[in-house]
Amino acid sequence: MILGLMLWAAATVTPVVESTLLEAIAHAAKEAYASVAPGPDHAIASDTFARTLVGVGRCEEAFAVLRDDPLVHGGRIEKSVFEAVFQDDLQCAAKLSELLVERSDDPVFLPAGQDALRRTAGSVMLAAGRAKEGAAVIAEAEKQLSAIDPSGSSPSPRSLATLWQERVKALTIYRGTQLFAEKLGQYASELMVSPLDAGAPTVNAMLEMLVAEGRLDLAQSVRRSGPSHLYLSMDQLVRIAAENKSVLPHCPPAFSAFPKRSFDNADLKTALDKPQGRDRLSALNDLAHIATMTKRCSASR
Repeated sequence: MILGLMLWAAATVTPVVESTLLEAIAHAAKEAYASVAPGPDHAIASDTFARTLVGVGRCEEAFAVLRDDPLVHGGRIEKSVFEAVFQDDLQCAAKLSELLVERSDDPVFLPAGQDALRRTAGSVMLAAGRAKEGAAVIAEAEKQLSAIDPSGSSPSPRSLATLWQERVKALTIYRGTQLFAEKLGQYASELMVSPLDAGAPTVNAMLEMLVAEGRLDLAQSVRRSGPSHLYLSMDQLVRIAAENKSVLPHCPPAFSAFPKRSFDNADLKTALDKPQGRDRLSALNDLAHIATMTKRCSASR
């Protein structure tokens, strides 16, 4: 099959119909994944293959790949969740978030990081309309992140900083839904009560969102509530908002700046020229991600 794909890809350099290209990527990725031997690299390959499947619109298959490899822990599953978010497929992201909750006790993460994985899963479920389930997961994660540190009399600064990072991350997930404006105002008001709990980068990210939504008064209030010299100025925030004005929900600004172009069989051949196994799988994943994201996110320009 791979030889056939390579010969087909090499035959011409005319543009390929998008669905045909994505189908070819999926078939090639499946064979590359099958060539990866059991062992330490297999979980990495499962992660990469799942993200590729999400990128080409095969969410159920991605879910099965992650479910069937018990060595794929929460940190890797989160990557597939966000691939679905970036593809603006919140239903797929919510489905994958079920696994994220189940495997959030990732041994690579500290307890606060594990709670953060659960918080992300809850945010995705909430954004996808699974309100009761998402709210319950969020409440439990935030309860743990706000819990009193056993070695002190207050929550640990690390946990509180993680809590605010997760709330801002949730806002990026909520963009494009009715939740966004509501939660942006809620979190901004809560942040003014204890601005030092969140680091300056987190506050700046929220300020950028406030200004982009035209909520300048609230942005100024948030700046004044903390050490404003650490935060972006209002002039800087206005400039950033203007630069990102056309960015669609769930589109990183960089993709909106990509030149519009078609991806064709020459791009596929470049990926297929990589050695079989993880290298080729990684190249195919990159191609699927860039091709689909560029097409969707450059549409606003």
